[in-house]
Amino acid sequence: MTAVGIRVIPERCTGCRVCQLICAITYEGRFCPEDAHVVVGEDGPRHTDECLACGLCADHCPAGALEREEPS
Repeated sequence: MTAVGIRVIPERCTGCRVCQLICAITYEGRFCPEDAHVVVGEDGPRHTDECLACGLCADHCPAGALEREEPS
């Protein structure tokens, strides 16, 4: 996968954790939010240092709190 920039819009985050689940199942092989490279907190989602910036979290965010920023 090609790395992309990921724009975070924290006020849109509903806390559903879909971003965490897609990340954890894809990269860790477990359906466990705690294994994800994105963390959802009171201030919305944030990415850990382990994040590969693949954009899957943005692709699956139902609230639009994460958006892909494709390189120009």
